[in-house]
Amino acid sequence: MRLEVRLERLFGCIPGLSSLPKVPAVPYWDYYEIHSNQPDAVLKPLSEAGGKNNIFTEAMGFFGMSLDKKSFKFTFHKGSSINTGYVKSILEAASRLAVAFS
Repeated sequence: MRLEVRLERLFGCIPGLSSLPKVPAVPYWDYYEIHSNQPDAVLKPLSEAGGKNNIFTEAMGFFGMSLDKKSFKFTFHKGSSINTGYVKSILEAASRLAVAFS
């Protein structure tokens, strides 16, 4: 499976950024552009990750993620307000999402 998620306002206006098909609206991911070679397979895990206590938001510094055969990469930019609780919440949420896609 291949997956690309990017903050829409940064990349949405640039055509051709992804060669993967665009995934239609995914609950809780309104401000992100999502592309995958298996659109139906990404809907449930992303919807569940975007629910209660969602760390994958612009307010939490989330910019995007990518998944391919070799790696699952998450990108966050939070500035100077990083503490151990923040890092722990990112690691826990990223781990849960990685398990959902495994």
